[in-house]
Amino acid sequence: MPPHEDEKHSLKLASKLRPLTALEGWKIYISILDEHINTKVNAVLSPGGGIDGVLKSEADKGAIMGLRLARGIVGSILQDADAISKKYAGSDMDLTGDE
Repeated sequence: MPPHEDEKHSLKLASKLRPLTALEGWKIYISILDEHINTKVNAVLSPGGGIDGVLKSEADKGAIMGLRLARGIVGSILQDADAISKKYAGSDMDLTGDE
């Protein structure tokens, strides 16, 4: 059975994104995200003052989730592509994602 359209899409995305993750700029981007995540986590863990502190803490929690999503989405695409490649290992199908 050939790969589904969504599997082909994942493979194509992964083939374009994998080289990006090897670049120095990618590593810098990840470190910047990590810094922002750590800053927000520290803010959430600091005692807040009154309702303003509670509201800021909730906003910081949302920012942490968004930053973690931004940090992990490319890795998730690459993991999906690896799983798809394993699923079709040994077949003679083109799994490059190109057509």
